[in-house]
Amino acid sequence: MEESKDELVILIMSCDAFSDVWEPFFTLFEKYWSDCPFQIYLVCETKAFIHSKVQVINTHQVTVWSDMLLTVLKEIKSNNILFLLEDYFLNKTIQNEEIDLLYENFKLIKADCLRLYPMLSLPLLSVGSNYFGRVDSNETYFVSTQASFWRKEALINLIVLGESGWDFERNATFRARETKMNIYSIFAITTPENLDKGDYPIRYLYHTSITRGKWTMKTINFCNKNGIYLDLNKRKANSYLDQYYMGNSPIWVKHLIDFVNCRTKKYLNIDLRSYPMK
Repeated sequence: MEESKDELVILIMSCDAFSDVWEPFFTLFEKYWSDCPFQIYLVCETKAFIHSKVQVINTHQVTVWSDMLLTVLKEIKSNNILFLLEDYFLNKTIQNEEIDLLYENFKLIKADCLRLYPMLSLPLLSVGSNYFGRVDSNETYFVSTQASFWRKEALINLIVLGESGWDFERNATFRARETKMNIYSIFAITTPENLDKGDYPIRYLYHTSITRGKWTMKTINFCNKNGIYLDLNKRKANSYLDQYYMGNSPIWVKHLIDFVNCRTKKYLNIDLRSYPMK
């Protein structure tokens, strides 16, 4: 590791099983942040990835999400990181000046975390800034794995070995409340319908491009429009039924879908919730 303790580095958490996602991710990264000045680390267990701006960190026998994250954080010298996941597909040009301004503010207010991707349902406590506010510790997702600046030691202190990424978000929220962490977020300046078009520092397709291991239809349509190849033989697409299931459908509808889907899989060997797109 060659970075100094004072500079910012980008840490992209991934795993071998998501290696098919790296090429489209970095294609979009190059398109929308071609002049990124920061060292980029990609984390996985054993696989290689050749890219002039990316250094892969292999964790080898360490394969659990939280264990991998802790291993890598202890290797990195920088005190602060910009945390990303490999399925955050950028769809807006990132301005270095805006990132630099927020990073300086992040250090100035001595934040443990500053989210760079807004949550629309998140009412923020005013801190006198037009850019960001403080997250109330009572929020369901007080801790989030969305794009954020993190103070490395604060993130290390939240990690419990053996947890998945989903476990970490849920359980670290309680740990962060107990230790009274200083977590901030940029303001959401858009509506749910226009979140993918909002004007904020790091913007990507709504929250994630993959749900339950499958491509969202929005991601597939977006990549097709931008000439980016997705191998649907390696990773299936969510069906419209699956998208509806994971959205705001009533619980009785989800039970009905599960009932019907169980029988189509048993008798017809067809999984309605992962039916490939045409």
